[in-house]
Amino acid sequence: MPNLKQSKVVVVHNYNQAFYAMKAASKIKKKIYILSPENAASYMGPLFFKKLLKKAEKSFPKVKYCEILNCNNDIGLALEAIQCGIKSIEIKCNQLVLKKIKNICKKEGVSINNVNKKKLDLEYVENVYDECLKWFDN
Repeated sequence: MPNLKQSKVVVVHNYNQAFYAMKAASKIKKKIYILSPENAASYMGPLFFKKLLKKAEKSFPKVKYCEILNCNNDIGLALEAIQCGIKSIEIKCNQLVLKKIKNICKKEGVSINNVNKKKLDLEYVENVYDECLKWFDN
């Protein structure tokens, strides 16, 4: 399970942001956590998110990263994310369901609802690479 408390988390909305986040991580040689935007599982889908990051990773194969997919309250998409090999998920659900999903995650080696509150959201950032360098270096 990843320890996000001391890690840098960046929210990416598209391939270019993922690419430049990995490029910055490659330069500073730090592990990063790439978080999807809120509710991204519903409009992006777990498999697309996974493929988007794998495509960016091809340019920076030595970068160590962990993807985190926000599933909001969609239990089906959370389960699909686990099947797609997503390493960490965020989900909002009642305690009974959360307990069941945590058991599934534990068996599959997936972390759940473990995101550090401090994160860099790249949605409106113009110079993604420079902002990521600053963020990862602090």
